[in-house]
Amino acid sequence: MLLAFTGRRTGQRYRVPVTAHRVAGDLCALTPAGRRLDFRGGADVDVTLADRTTPMRGVLVEDRAEVPRSYLDRMTGLGMRRAARMIGLRFPLGRLPTLDEVAGLVRREHFGVVRLSVAS
Repeated sequence: MLLAFTGRRTGQRYRVPVTAHRVAGDLCALTPAGRRLDFRGGADVDVTLADRTTPMRGVLVEDRAEVPRSYLDRMTGLGMRRAARMIGLRFPLGRLPTLDEVAGLVRREHFGVVRLSVAS
């Protein structure tokens, strides 16, 4: 998936490739990238997925409890091998982490979730 949007502070246009994820039925980008902050409070974004571009609205999920749950739900759905590849995580304990462990990882690594919805 490719996100094309304007930086909140710089006004610069960005095109960022990310992996598309479905979390609780919503299209999302799970990312630790600093550009996630451009979606704080919501921002317009052109989303290219499967060779189709759609104008959407991206909103950074700021709920401190929801972000770790979203990551853990996605990890569980993907399994360790696919989660490692698609989210870019390692599982040194040889198992999926607990919710508390994911919450610590989210805080430490500044992981974020950008929820995407069709622009109205």
